[in-house]
Amino acid sequence: LEMESGRKIRFSNRQDYEKERGRVLTMKYGKQQMMLIRKRLRVEMWLLENLEPLCDLEKFDEAMIELDFLLDMEDEAQRRKWLQEQLQLHCSDKAKAEAFIEELLEKLKTL
Repeated sequence: LEMESGRKIRFSNRQDYEKERGRVLTMKYGKQQMMLIRKRLRVEMWLLENLEPLCDLEKFDEAMIELDFLLDMEDEAQRRKWLQEQLQLHCSDKAKAEAFIEELLEKLKTL
């Protein structure tokens, strides 16, 4: 189909439509959103790196400490109590567990 100005309009056929539909959709995040995602990822990576040497991971699933779950708690005292209960069952060094909890609670304040 050709318009008066000489430009062409192309209607895609069924094959072109199927190819386009199969493409992966990506989303571009804003600068602020990407900064928040990176900050969250750093805290999650820190959690995994520091939990592994602290606890017996055969008995303790690191996924048990969910950041969203902790952030949804009302206050720091509630987070501390829950973390202490979880870690006392699986971590032999109580002093290291307390230091871990303190540092994690500080990191949670940044999110």
